Amino acid sequence: MYNNHGRILVTIAAIALSMQTAAGQVPANDQAGQETLAPGQVFGIVGSHVQDADGAAAGRLWDVLIDRNGNPRAVVIDYGGALGVGRRKVAIAWAAVRFTPDDDTHPVHLMLTRRELGTIPSFSYGSVTVTLGDGR
Repeated sequence: MYNNHGRILVTIAAIALSMQTAAGQVPANDQAGQETLAPGQVFGIVGSHVQDADGAAAGRLWDVLIDRNGNPRAVVIDYGGALGVGRRKVAIAWAAVRFTPDDDTHPVHLMLTRRELGTIPSFSYGSVTVTLGDGR
């Protein structure tokens, strides 16, 4: 879902899956602007496990925040707590996030430690968003 420049690419994988024939073949594109995406070509990130800079589990990716131009600015991580108690959401600057689709257990990696995550104010939709991360 992301290109090498970190911009969100809008894709609909369901179209590619529904277009497969009984033989498992994907037909050629037959409409202008239509793109067929093969399985394994894209992956979803919302709900993915997140790993911090020290390699520890840091929660799950909850949302991606974009600006008015459609550029990604931050990710929202559901972070902290134990057994669902004390969990909170924090916004992490886009520059401090790396995606590794080949890592099945933690495809989202932060350039921040759990200690640094603990210093970020909780995220709330509709309020001023404070992020942390400079892409070190």
